[in-house]
Amino acid sequence: MNKISKFVGKNRFLSNDYMADVIYNGILYCCNTSAFESQRSTDSIIRMEFADLSPYSAKVRGRCIETREDWNTVKEQIMMEICVQKFLQNPKLMKQLFDTGDAELINSNNYKDTYWGTYNGKGSNTLGKILMQIREDLKV
Repeated sequence: MNKISKFVGKNRFLSNDYMADVIYNGILYCCNTSAFESQRSTDSIIRMEFADLSPYSAKVRGRCIETREDWNTVKEQIMMEICVQKFLQNPKLMKQLFDTGDAELINSNNYKDTYWGTYNGKGSNTLGKILMQIREDLKV
């Protein structure tokens, strides 16, 4: 099976840090990371503060807010919804996703994230699995 093991270079668009506008829950965010981190809060004012934050700034800010109690049970569904919206709202990116064919998408990283990706070949690769599911679900 063909593999895309890093979301860099021509495959950078697969990363949540890729700068692509996405509207989620009525707020326009500059990237998926900002949208996702904002959802740690249930407060719409706090969520709006994330709209224009860079991916790095959104991650830092996300660690500083009070995280909703149900975060661990809803975060994967939220990630799925945000990623679906990214591709539905950006047809060029959807075409690029489809152009990955049946390649296994592996969010390999060097920052030791073994939940959303893999580090040193180990991890659950949750983001990669979400992207592959979206690719399958959105095919017409």
